[in-house]
Amino acid sequence: MKIEVKKNQPLLELLGEVFPESSKTHLKKIIKYGFVSRGDMILKNPETPVKKGEVLNYKKYNGAEAKKKKEKIPFQIVFEDDYLIAVLKPAGILTVGTTTETKKSMYKMVLDYVVKKSKHKEKVFVVHRLDREVSGLLLFAKSEIVKKSLIENWTDNEKLYWALVEGKPQKVSDTIKSYVMEGPKQKMMIVENIVAKKPVGASHDSPKTPQLATLKYKTLSHHDNYTLLEIHLETGRKNQIRVQLSSIGCPIVGDRKYGADATYIRQIRLFAFSLSFKHPITKKRVNLSLPMPKTFLNVGHGDEKY
Repeated sequence: MKIEVKKNQPLLELLGEVFPESSKTHLKKIIKYGFVSRGDMILKNPETPVKKGEVLNYKKYNGAEAKKKKEKIPFQIVFEDDYLIAVLKPAGILTVGTTTETKKSMYKMVLDYVVKKSKHKEKVFVVHRLDREVSGLLLFAKSEIVKKSLIENWTDNEKLYWALVEGKPQKVSDTIKSYVMEGPKQKMMIVENIVAKKPVGASHDSPKTPQLATLKYKTLSHHDNYTLLEIHLETGRKNQIRVQLSSIGCPIVGDRKYGADATYIRQIRLFAFSLSFKHPITKKRVNLSLPMPKTFLNVGHGDEKY
């Protein structure tokens, strides 16, 4: 069944109008168990925004099929096909685990899911990473060939973030270009002298050598002492957004490592909400996006999480 979107609205609201006899609980199950999709992308968040003119696919709800899908997956799948899987990485979880935290990484969880689903016929490969404290879209490939193709063409991709920062940038929008390098205690720093000596054993792509980092930002809103920025990341250096925003006097809320007010909980307000890339196999453009977490703009002293 095709559902034509008549106006901009959340997905759950749309389904409520298409199926007025159904309860919200039932409609949420329809979404949760993957019966609504947009092209190849399964929509599993009731708050996902849909736009006027879009056509969604609805597969008739099947209780038996939903029961099979009910098996708990410890993460949200945003997109999946035979070649790729994109997920929502929560804050506080590593992209790839260390020797002591292998079970808690997104890579390990996604790998377990894909291996089990494919009956050991598929694996997953890391395409890019998000810092432990950062949440949002994370993409994995299901083969080394697909991974290599994505990485080779990574500069053609578009990655957008929301950042809630302290203070207000001097310019409403700007491009920040600087050289960054890993300093003591694995903390990145802005490097003025780009001919800094390369440590023994470090490659030119290592964070231990000066690397050019570029991002663009624009102001979306400002309230009290906080500003919401949209970040267009042009290079993917370690901790890049965090150190570069700190360098202009606007550290990300909760990011004590890079100068944020220590009064607030260490829940870094940085969210990777959009990822656009050419599919390495189909060659079609894939546009993925997530709605802003409900409490993302909340700034408090307690333990609230977004």
